[in-house]
Amino acid sequence: MCLTMLDFTSPASPIEIKRIHQLFLESLNQDRICYTPHCPYTAINSHVVQKKRVLSQIASNGKFRELRWPDGTLPHRFSSAGINKTDVLSFPGFCGNEGNDCDRKIFSPIEPTKPNETIDFLSYSNQILFSYRATICELHKMDSWISTYHKIISDNTFSKPTRRYYKQHALPEFKKNRRSTLYLKRILESEMKQPSVPNRFTFHVASLPFIEVVGSGVFGAATSLEFIDSKKSTGAAFIHAIPENNFTTLIIGYDNGVKEIEGIPIKSLDKALSDKKMLATVIFTIFIKRIETWGISEKFYQELHATGLDEEILQLIEFYLPVARKSQPFFFDVLGLLEDRKKALLNTDGQDARESFISLVRNEPH
Repeated sequence: MCLTMLDFTSPASPIEIKRIHQLFLESLNQDRICYTPHCPYTAINSHVVQKKRVLSQIASNGKFRELRWPDGTLPHRFSSAGINKTDVLSFPGFCGNEGNDCDRKIFSPIEPTKPNETIDFLSYSNQILFSYRATICELHKMDSWISTYHKIISDNTFSKPTRRYYKQHALPEFKKNRRSTLYLKRILESEMKQPSVPNRFTFHVASLPFIEVVGSGVFGAATSLEFIDSKKSTGAAFIHAIPENNFTTLIIGYDNGVKEIEGIPIKSLDKALSDKKMLATVIFTIFIKRIETWGISEKFYQELHATGLDEEILQLIEFYLPVARKSQPFFFDVLGLLEDRKKALLNTDGQDARESFISLVRNEPH
């Protein structure tokens, strides 16, 4: 849901863009107060998915490939990351045992610690917890951008057009987005205390044979202020891909006013998710277009890399960055493409055909 910090109308120069990225990374890593209401303690780094039971499932020698966003020097990339590092798929969201221990108290139902304990993915309260944590992760990124924009505006070493742009356009837009996300946060907190009847959100759960991908995010939430303090739908949707015990569980949820998910009508969603190939397609399509916090195993990365699909995924992420393009219909059949590429490699003595990207972004059959 959160836009990358630079849109495509910013007047910032390449040198300024690099500085802005650096300022954002500083804001992203600065101490934050716990996002639990009325908690005064400093937040610790919280993983968007559990490290021991989930990230470890796709790690090889303690490492996997995390999607990294541009940092002013390097573009989008799948960067090798150790799951024991505190900044891997994590954010400072909730306090630890030196405070009120909000992180453990809130999320213990979806973070079992005993080997024989399991997560009930069909539990509405657990589905809300996964979605709440993804929403707080999004809110933290928004707070980091807003802090960055304030620094730009007050720094006279940035050009006047750049400072004026972030003051008059970028900052007001992000503040509006933040108010919308805070509204969603309050609704989820209300559901955590006392679930509405009927439930405010609907979730679909499906599983497929192990695909070594993990991620969690919120997308599609409305930014209009008409939704604040009203009973209208926020338009929010959630996706959680959780590899565990030789299966990957997909949870897709949405506020009940949502009519479709990436072009799939809500009434057809269960049917679409019953097809295992389509299930993988839905995961990667939403991750590519909408989600920033996800990663894949080293083994799966190497398969994608050998067939050129890793670079095409990164190009697609760049292609769909502008908000105007996100509504364009698009499905990424990662498993079908991977199978076709492997066959092509065998049939051409290693000649790797990479024409699918052009047809994909044009929505032509491949």
